[in-house]
This record gives sequence, structure tokens and C-alpha cells, in this order.
Amino acid sequence: MAASTAPAVHVRDSVKQIDATSWLIGSTHILRHFQGPREGGCLWENAQDGSYYTLSAAPGLQLDAGPLFPDGHARQIHDAGDSSAVFGFGDSLIIKIRNACDNTRREPETLAFLAKEELSFDVPVVLFYTEEEGKTYLVEPYIPGKRLNEAWWDMTEEEKEHVVSRVSEACAEIKVFQSNAMTASDCNWMNPFSNSHEDRAEVLQRQCEALGMDCSAFVLSHNDLGPTNIIVNGDRVVIIDWEMAGYAPLAWVRTKFAICRALNAERISPASEEEVKQGIKRRVERDQEYRERVERRLGEMGFPEVTVAYQEARDASSEKAEGPKRAQRLFIQMSGAPGSGKSTMAKLLQQSIGGVVIDHDVIRSSLLQDNDLPFDEVAKQAYRLQWASASEVAQQGSNVIVDSTCNFQEVLDQGSALAEQHGLAYWYVECRVEDIDLLDQRLRARTPMTSQRTGVDRPPEAASAARQGEDSHALFQKWINSPCRPGRNAIVVDSTGDLESGRNRILEHILSCVILPLLVCDYTSRPRRLTISQKRQQNCHLATDEPCQRNRSRAYLVSQRVRRRMMVPFMNEQVQ
Repeated sequence: MAASTAPAVHVRDSVKQIDATSWLIGSTHILRHFQGPREGGCLWENAQDGSYYTLSAAPGLQLDAGPLFPDGHARQIHDAGDSSAVFGFGDSLIIKIRNACDNTRREPETLAFLAKEELSFDVPVVLFYTEEEGKTYLVEPYIPGKRLNEAWWDMTEEEKEHVVSRVSEACAEIKVFQSNAMTASDCNWMNPFSNSHEDRAEVLQRQCEALGMDCSAFVLSHNDLGPTNIIVNGDRVVIIDWEMAGYAPLAWVRTKFAICRALNAERISPASEEEVKQGIKRRVERDQEYRERVERRLGEMGFPEVTVAYQEARDASSEKAEGPKRAQRLFIQMSGAPGSGKSTMAKLLQQSIGGVVIDHDVIRSSLLQDNDLPFDEVAKQAYRLQWASASEVAQQGSNVIVDSTCNFQEVLDQGSALAEQHGLAYWYVECRVEDIDLLDQRLRARTPMTSQRTGVDRPPEAASAARQGEDSHALFQKWINSPCRPGRNAIVVDSTGDLESGRNRILEHILSCVILPLLVCDYTSRPRRLTISQKRQQNCHLATDEPCQRNRSRAYLVSQRVRRRMMVPFMNEQVQ
């Protein structure tokens, strides 16, 4: 009879409690915590209370060890399913346990290398590393502070600028370390060809060269500088989690920030009672400002990028996997501050593509008439009617244009989910005006509906009680500086000028990706189609007076390949 093999220990069960001050780490080491004067070998000393830790080999005999004590000194602080877990010991130590792979084996080597260099930023110190039974164990001192993912939301502009500068400078500091060989790391993102799973360095290098990256030399890159891997404590910035670090083309450093939504800040909060009633369990907010600001700063520092080529390669791979494009109706979600022109733009788009505009203000104003409900409660009812109306229009086979403020993630999620449910191509269109005085002039000049503002500092009359004490200018500044946008299929257009020109640009970009079964458009306002080279010469952005939009809109450039496949171009006004 074959001998039975003991089942592999799950990563989350790799630290077990022996007694109140001792833990079994894997099956071969024991970590002990002592109070009082230090005796013998010491792994790490807590300078605050004088306690210290030792790590020694476990005896060969079977130890009586079990789950961690509830509310004990040791606790699990991170659980990534079957791949990794992190345990904390007081405010002194952490142990990172991962399934062994090339990345996890490289991290202690990278940290040891960086520890010898004079850097302006901090990195974790490796106290102990071992590999056992297919898992790696890395012991580091606990680093006080907050993850940027948590701190970003409450930071001042000065604090945000400090972090962006420090992260960008860190990228510049470590790029001086170079190699003539590429590292097979960050494979999932570096390879935009979804039908290929090759992670060998030579294959990745060929793909990078095909995208236009200079591969004559490779620079050290962290490759995962998202907000979860940065700890801030006052002015101190610590960069952690170096398991994806390796030598990559210089252009990849900036390109990663341009294309990787995983580097966005994200926070999760409980849903409100009303949202729970609608089946929403939690609210997820995502902010791409950090990622975009670092990308722009790297550009100012001279880092190259291949964002356009990357997006085109990924789109080509997706099209190859999905087959030829089919005719598809549209679901357009408008966004923009009050007075930005989004309602006018919605009507202009309707004139070109047909369909129905679902105007949130019309619905809310109707509900406010002869209704004693609070303004905010009416708003909730208006949103429910808005989505029900949009769903009905979609079922009838028409294009849908939702004209409402789009300042919350759940509004984006609802719109994209509804589009997917009915098989419509989802697009987010943001009308952007940065001049608050111009917004105020427009609001005061228009004939308002009951639910609309009559000025930046003049909320709707029905909402005067609910908006009492509101800092209107700060609210508008937030809408302008931190809009809620999806990660893809988003078009931002400068709406301070001619809106018809903006409409034409919007349609040009949408038609580069979607074949419409019918498009009604007057030849006199026919959108001008540009070649890729012309778009690059125009800095590749829709809002020509808004440099900050340059990289965001690269994802929507028209590829030559898609142009050739477009079967239904613009049709004249005689088509019914």
C-alpha cells in the first residue's frame, strides 16, 4: 500500500498558536515574544516597549499548535485566497506567506539589493526569509502609517502633490539600475494580447519591441506602484511589496500608469439603507487621480510611453477573440457639472444617432410638483424612474442617452449594468468646464426647471433647506477635479466652446469602436476623421485646451484596423 501524504497546509493556516507568546511558523520555525531585558539571539526589538522576538528551528517532535487566539498578539491582516496571507505581531513584525514562484523568490533579493543603496525613500527591511513546502516566508518589521489607498481620500492638495512627487522620483531613482536582460515579471499587464499566456522573458521582450519600446537596455521597475503598496506617515513615504519588481523597458514604467486601472485608489463603504433596499450591499468608490497624476509627472520627467500602441494591440486581440464587430445600439451616460452643457450635448447626440434622451431633471421636477416629500427623497425616486425608463427604451431597441449628474460610482455601475443587460454598447461622455465663473453665468442665464440650480451658489428652491450651509464653490470644485469616471469607454470633451464640434468628436470616437445599425447625421456636420498620426500630432486628446486629458483619451483613438472593418459609416439625413 502506498504511503499517504499529509495534505498541504493552506497559506492562511501557516501560522499557528503554541501558547500566548509562541507561534509555529510553517512547520520548521518557532517565533517567540519576550518582555524584559534581552537574552540570547534577537530577531527584532520593539524600541517602544523593550520587548523582543526570537526565531529558532522547531524541534523534530509534534507540537501542540492550533488556530490563533482571538484578540491575541498575532492576527491575520490580509488574506488573498489561496495565494497569500499576511500576519501581524503587535506593532512590531509582519510575516508575508505566499505560494512560491519566481516573483516571491525575487522580492527578498530585490530588498537586499536596495538596502545597500542610498535612496531618498524607504523600503522594508528583510529580517528573515525561507521557502518551505511550496511557500515562501518573509519576515519584516511593521511599518507605521496608513496605506495610500486609505489616506488619499482625505489628503489636502499639498499632501497629494507630495506623494505624487515622491513616487515619481522613486521611479527615476531606481531606473539608474540597469541590465541587458529583461525580467519575466508583470506578465499579466505587460502582455496586452489576451490570447497569449507566455511569460518567458524573451517572448515578453518581442512583444514590447512590437509595441515600440526601446529594448536596448532594461531598467529596474517596481511594476506595482498602486496606492495599496505605498505607506504614508507624515512626509515619510515607504514603498512596499516588491515581488513584481524586475528589469523592464523604460517605456513600461509610465505606460503601466496610463493603462492599469488596478493602480486606482479604491475604498469600500457600507451601503445606505435605501441602497440596501435596492439590492446594493456595499458602495465601491474608485479614484484614478493618483494614477493619472503620476503618469503625467513621469511624462514631465522625460519617461517615454507607448499607450496608443498598447491599447490598439489589446483591442486587436479582443476583436480577434470575439470575431467581427456586429451592429450595436448605444447606451450613452452623460456627466458634467451643472451648467457644463451636458443636456445640450445630449440633444445634439440624439439628433445624430436617434434614440431617446432620459432627462433626470425633467423627471425630478415633475415629481417635485405638488409633492411634499423632501428633495433628497424625490431624487431617489427620480433615479428609480430614470433607470426604469432607460430599461424600457432599451427593450424597444432604441439608443439610450441618460442625462443626469454622474457623481457616484453606483450611478456608473447601474448604467453599465443596464447597458450590458440589454446588449448595448456603453459609453460615458463628460462635458467639462473648469471655469466656475462661466458655469455660474450659464446657470443664471438659463430658464431653470424646479429641480435645477439658478447659480453656483443658488441651489434649487425646493432644496434650500437640505442644502443650507453648503459650500457650493467647494462642491463644484470637487465635481471638476475629482469626477467619477469608468476605466474605459469614457470620452471627456471641453464644452466651453462650440458644442457641435464636441458632438462630432464624440461620434468619431464612438464610431471607431462600434458599428451602428443606423446613424442619422447631416453631412454638413459630418465628423472629421483623423488618421492616427494626425491624432498624435494633436497630442491625442479631445479637449484641446486641456492637457490633463491627453493620456486619458488615448484609449479611444481610432486604429487603422478598425477603420477598415467599419461597414456602416455616416448616413445622410434622408435615411429614416
